[in-house]
Amino acid sequence: MQQSSFFKTLTQMSLKFLPLAVVIWFIVAWFELPRSASWGFAGVVMMYAFLLSLPPKKKTEKSFGQNIRFKLPIVLIVSGALWFLAGKMGFPIWWQIEFVAFAFVGLVYFLVLDSRPLKPEKSKLSSTFRLLTTYALAS
Repeated sequence: MQQSSFFKTLTQMSLKFLPLAVVIWFIVAWFELPRSASWGFAGVVMMYAFLLSLPPKKKTEKSFGQNIRFKLPIVLIVSGALWFLAGKMGFPIWWQIEFVAFAFVGLVYFLVLDSRPLKPEKSKLSSTFRLLTTYALAS
């Protein structure tokens, strides 16, 4: 079986998601939200269509170093933005520290969630239970 080309798949996915983007556009207009919201929502839908049309890659597990190298810059940028915006909005310094701390708690949470399992998962129920337990402990 021959795999279809990327552009053919992209065209098919875009045609599937274009009506959804138009519906979202009209819903946003109906509720009189800003025009930027309709562009944003429609853009997210089309980006999703683009990502779904990418050819699948071979799944490989990332090491801890690869995981942290990807997530740490994102957390640093989000933390800096939280610190700056909270300061501009007049939040007390302790709240700013708390916002940044929550960003780093999120980093730890996702590092633990993406880490290798200690033993192979036996079933979907087992992995779902672990996911919910991890979420409950983080809450």
